[in-house]
Amino acid sequence: MAAAAIFLTSCGGSPEPKPAPAPATDGTEVLSAWIKVYETSIEESDVKRTAAGFVEHRRLEGKSEGSYFVYGIKNMKTPLGFFLPSGETYRYITEVNSKKVVSKSLGPLEPETAVRILLRIKANVEFDKELKL
Repeated sequence: MAAAAIFLTSCGGSPEPKPAPAPATDGTEVLSAWIKVYETSIEESDVKRTAAGFVEHRRLEGKSEGSYFVYGIKNMKTPLGFFLPSGETYRYITEVNSKKVVSKSLGPLEPETAVRILLRIKANVEFDKELKL
């Protein structure tokens, strides 16, 4: 009997993992840089530059590394995704069923490539300031 009870409870399926809250940080998060992104293309002898978005570098006070959040030009309140100094890039997506926003890994990318993919830029990427990693 006891073996059957153990078997039945183990086959019933384990409870789904619940999301854990983000760990508390010991420092204050600061804005380190706000960099404008342009889409540039060369058409015959003309260079066409169009504002496409922004890259925001946030880090903990006293630390040099942090995260680079990418914003579109039309919505500067909600980032499209982010990348880390290591190159690991994430896009924010909304799950269809739960309507919850999660980050999906795009893998390790160069910063220009990460920005191009997150902003859906087809031409070249240009920054108004140097992007320091």
